[in-house]
Amino acid sequence: MQLIPSAMQEKLSPLINRAREKIFGSHNENIDLLVDSFYKLTPPQRNGVLGGGVGLIFGFVLFSIILYFVQVNVLQNELDKSLQALSTIRSLKTEDQETSARFDGLVETINKKNKGFYFKPFFEKMSKTVGVEVSGVSERDAPLDASDPLGKKVKVVNVEVKLPKVSIPKLLNLIVEIEKSGHLLKVHELKITGQYGNKLYFEAQLLVRGYLTGT
Repeated sequence: MQLIPSAMQEKLSPLINRAREKIFGSHNENIDLLVDSFYKLTPPQRNGVLGGGVGLIFGFVLFSIILYFVQVNVLQNELDKSLQALSTIRSLKTEDQETSARFDGLVETINKKNKGFYFKPFFEKMSKTVGVEVSGVSERDAPLDASDPLGKKVKVVNVEVKLPKVSIPKLLNLIVEIEKSGHLLKVHELKITGQYGNKLYFEAQLLVRGYLTGT
């Protein structure tokens, strides 16, 4: 274990000696020359050299202090940016969790209210309750936008209900009963056509939008 440091020392020793010789001289004559040159100067010149040396040292120290505070300020700014980014990420995460919870709650609500629900029997029963005649009930899917996550959990259905002869009061009553039924149904479109020679009754067509889940 002791052979390795000795071998390294033998290799580095000539390099160290050459560097020392170049800086200080072979017998430290560079230092002696520097000291002799200094003492050959006049007192004012000596004072100038000493003042310059002190100024150089002071400048170096001042530069080091300024550089230190600049680096500290840069690090502080980077830290502030990192903390701000972390705070933003946490805020977005919380918002995402809240949105996800609301989304799951909506899907669960649709599932509870419309589980085992069928549109055609509902509208036939509702027409009898209100006392109006229904000539046809047809369903068709209404696909949501591909970017809408609700489309992966919920099926949107447009239900077309035809009323061949209905008065305005009963039509309004039917609409109110549909929307307050608790099955999340909404009248999306309403088309009313007058009947020739009859001012009390009309032909109506409702487009009702409903939602179903796959569970």
